[in-house]
Amino acid sequence: MQAQQEKTLEGTGIPVTWHRSLTDVPKGPAIIFANEFFDALPINQAVKTERGWHERRIQIDPSGQLAFTIAPEPMPFFQDLLLPALRTPRTGAVFEWRADSAGIEVGRCVADNRGAALVIDYGHTETALGETLQAVGQHAYADPLTYPGHLDLTAHVDFQSLTRAVEAMGTVGFGPIEQSQFLRRLGIERRAAALKAKAARAADIDEALERLIGRNRDAMGELFKVTAFAHPSVGAPPGFET
Repeated sequence: MQAQQEKTLEGTGIPVTWHRSLTDVPKGPAIIFANEFFDALPINQAVKTERGWHERRIQIDPSGQLAFTIAPEPMPFFQDLLLPALRTPRTGAVFEWRADSAGIEVGRCVADNRGAALVIDYGHTETALGETLQAVGQHAYADPLTYPGHLDLTAHVDFQSLTRAVEAMGTVGFGPIEQSQFLRRLGIERRAAALKAKAARAADIDEALERLIGRNRDAMGELFKVTAFAHPSVGAPPGFET
């Protein structure tokens, strides 16, 4: 991916540097963009049974294939760590969570450098029960355990949990709001109208606009959320003004 990016950006005259982690980035003014980044980070899952919450694991079944299973013993005190509204689920309910490390690093970078971060991803605004792990290969949904390493694995972002992690480092959070609302506030409809006035294929612009701000199941306007974090001195970023 880095080689492809270098090839795409060559000849622009703009210096570009790659770093393996935020901790390697030199201190200085920082604006961080994370578009479909957090959804690709690994998740943990727990499954509710009559005996309690069990960690979901992966095993090799009798046919030699990967298969989901659960740990034989429930996780002690796991229910006490959940929000009160989630503590009496039905049997078979699934709870997903991610490590806070990536969010903490973003928050620390924003706070230390008096910067800002913009996060665009699909997910839910409040912590909730439910399984969202999915796999995509060749532009179609697939079993997450088939062809390991060759499928795109993702899971919805818990924006409430992410916000807690980032704000804990001293940042101020804004949102999350739907992508449709965010882009409309930034003037995407006016921009599209201006492009259509000069473009030969106005229908393509209309189609792209509907995909970005539409609220049907095939569009991104409702499913994708946008949130921002900033140093307290920065104020509300564009699109989040009240």
